[in-house]
Amino acid sequence: MVQAKWHFQEVDPRYKNREAMQGEFFSSGSTIKGLVREAIQNSLDAKSENSEDPVRIRIYYSGDTHALQSDDLAPFVSEVWPHYHAHGNGLKNCPSKDAKCKFLVIEDFNTTGLNGDIYEYQRPEDANQFYYFFRAEGQSSKSKKDRGRWGIGKFVFPRSSRTKTFFGLTIREEDKRKYLVGQAVLKSHQVNGSFFTPDGWFGYVHENGLPLPVNQTEDSELFHSFCQLFKLKRTIEPGLSIVIPYIDNEIDHAETVKAIIEDYFWPIMTSDLYVSVEGSEQEHEKIESGSLIKLASRFCEEQDSELKPKIELAKWASELRDAEFNILECPSCTAPAKWSEDLISDEMLIKIRKALEAEDKIAIRIPLMIREREKIEERTFFDVFMHRNPNAKTGMPVFIREGIIIPNVRCQKARGVTSLVIAQHPVAADFLGNAENPAHTEWHVNSENFKDKYIYGSAALRYIRNSVSNLLKIIDESSEQEDKTLLLDIFSIPFPSEGSRRPSKKPKTESGEYPEIPPQEIPSSSKPKPYCIGKIQGGFTIRPGENDFDLPLTLQVNVFYDRHGGKVKYSPYDFRLDKPPIKVIATGVKGNYINNRLKLDIVQKDFKVTVKGFDEKRDLLIKARLIKEDTADAKA
Repeated sequence: MVQAKWHFQEVDPRYKNREAMQGEFFSSGSTIKGLVREAIQNSLDAKSENSEDPVRIRIYYSGDTHALQSDDLAPFVSEVWPHYHAHGNGLKNCPSKDAKCKFLVIEDFNTTGLNGDIYEYQRPEDANQFYYFFRAEGQSSKSKKDRGRWGIGKFVFPRSSRTKTFFGLTIREEDKRKYLVGQAVLKSHQVNGSFFTPDGWFGYVHENGLPLPVNQTEDSELFHSFCQLFKLKRTIEPGLSIVIPYIDNEIDHAETVKAIIEDYFWPIMTSDLYVSVEGSEQEHEKIESGSLIKLASRFCEEQDSELKPKIELAKWASELRDAEFNILECPSCTAPAKWSEDLISDEMLIKIRKALEAEDKIAIRIPLMIREREKIEERTFFDVFMHRNPNAKTGMPVFIREGIIIPNVRCQKARGVTSLVIAQHPVAADFLGNAENPAHTEWHVNSENFKDKYIYGSAALRYIRNSVSNLLKIIDESSEQEDKTLLLDIFSIPFPSEGSRRPSKKPKTESGEYPEIPPQEIPSSSKPKPYCIGKIQGGFTIRPGENDFDLPLTLQVNVFYDRHGGKVKYSPYDFRLDKPPIKVIATGVKGNYINNRLKLDIVQKDFKVTVKGFDEKRDLLIKARLIKEDTADAKA
């Protein structure tokens, strides 16, 4: 029997030397975040059609307690150490040969495993997951089922190891065969005077030079030792088990749980995915739909206070029936897709506006025509879920394509609204997948898989990216009623022109409270009025003015965030005077507050009204007018 061992190919003088640069595509984020995103995506792609259960993923950390001694690991790495310690091999934090080995295991279940001909070494016409996972780089299956497009996502596995090494053990659904492969991705290096290419392979080498995996029937003892050593749970179930030895020091239990929740809360909430995170030194976390909100509060709330409302919106959205969606009209395919009022009926517009104003959740299905060049257009759709949330300060929609969150989509934000934009229909999902970068974090019209592929493709992509803000704009403009009397009295509350708009640190009083900035009166060139408006930190005050007045007196005040350019507009998604965080404190008046309007019945001459809680980074525009003036002023 031929013994399985490590094989590195010597440099062939006929070919260029090429270094592995795939890791640069994942260098902008944390190691664990990239690992979680790609590992779970691969498992979701491999979902078995013969199973009705969700894809189940087990992640296990050895920790220091179950870290392996070098002697235990010898059957799998003994002869590779000269390559690990070779000069210029790209390993910047390589452990010593005698160091203990902390490792990470990622196993998926209810999946197919790596089906396909293990002898295939050229791009196959049919699906061959073994080929695409172990033999190919920069190539991916043509199947629209696959969420990946670039064929380099698997590089996150060696990237997570201090030795740039990982092992894969698979049981295949198609033939129940069990294979084991190890791979190391270094840089070109020299060992004992010989020059080697970057890639190492643990297994056998065929007589024609083709590296092959270890087959359990050929070396069952090696398989048993591997499963025992790395504490695998797989026995006869189809799927893939990944083992990463000498894991990166950045990877830990809490960050793993956090990354899973942030990037995959949608398929977990829809019960398409279940993940357990195990370790000898930490609690075992079971991440499923029932525990998701609780775990988000525990692991993520400190860093992202808006995540919990997003998950709660996802929970509501996952339980909807098709009949509960508000379905818009479809833009014409003969011109670039563009947002307009014609896409929403008057009845539906009123329904959506009332739901948002009442802080109810709303579901909108948005049809769209997609047309590839030299093909017939296809009708598809994507879904938008919205919920008015005053604490949604960023206003950034969550974009989800086939269960994957695309975190860095450039779009217009919608402050004060929590929203999800979900593309699950195959045509829309394929369209957006082709626009993604290799790390699945952005959409680009100049992506190699997208550019020149579609007619009006850039317009359709922009239509999806800005769907939430454009929807709110149409709703906002439909509710606006022009009020010419608003221009009778205008008081702008500008922030100081010098220095920062928002101090980085405010001094506290002995009681621990922030002191209120003394009101700054706004000079007016008009005749004295019975009221005076002044600026305070995050708001304004209204007090008696220089001119005497008779009671009763009614003052109407409208509040806006200043919009530079265009006419003044108020949006209920900016703030509401009758809702937190806005706070109205009044003495000597009887007040009525709704949306951006205060109606103040002044009953005492020493009245005072304080309104606080506005965004300190934005300018306030205050418009006030007397509804009932005294007789003398009226005659004048």
